[in-house]
Amino acid sequence: MSTHYLPAYIARSMSPTNHWLIVVGAALVLMVGCGETGVGPKDELPVLSNPETSYNDRDNRFFAAITVVPQAGGVGVDSIWIDLFLVMPDSLGADSSLVRVPLVDDATGGDILPQDGIYTREFDSPLSPDESGPVRIVFTAVVAPDTHTVVDTLYLDNVPPAIDSVVVSAPTVTRPATVGVVVVDTLYVFASDAN
Repeated sequence: MSTHYLPAYIARSMSPTNHWLIVVGAALVLMVGCGETGVGPKDELPVLSNPETSYNDRDNRFFAAITVVPQAGGVGVDSIWIDLFLVMPDSLGADSSLVRVPLVDDATGGDILPQDGIYTREFDSPLSPDESGPVRIVFTAVVAPDTHTVVDTLYLDNVPPAIDSVVVSAPTVTRPATVGVVVVDTLYVFASDAN
């Protein structure tokens, strides 16, 4: 092989007598560069993010989801669930535990895509449909022997919708003298719903 096109220092390093220097140099670089990283097993645990909770008052059902992002070289989740608490006023003491629900990532129970890292569950509310107020949702993931939690709060207050105004296309509408039907060309009803 001709080396006259290569710079002189590269050509010298490619000679058979200098190969051992390259091997020893590379080994030293690897030993020094691959020392202690400062990242231990606890730092490689999955990260819980994007907690999502919602309540459908028509069906009296909750929806909960959380994203689990495994870190590089990290380990998977052993189990993950939510605890639902009814938030009590300070004068009444501790919050009231309502239900514990496991979350899944297998396209069942309200989960859309399997193994996408989003653990989800849709479930019936343990509250009666007319109850309102804040509920606290505690997401818990266990990666043995460590436990990680994220908390979210959801308000169930359902303010009823209100009719804000009614507008008729004609400037006046005349009521018939006898019982009958009033014909209106166009009627606009404007409503709002705080929820």
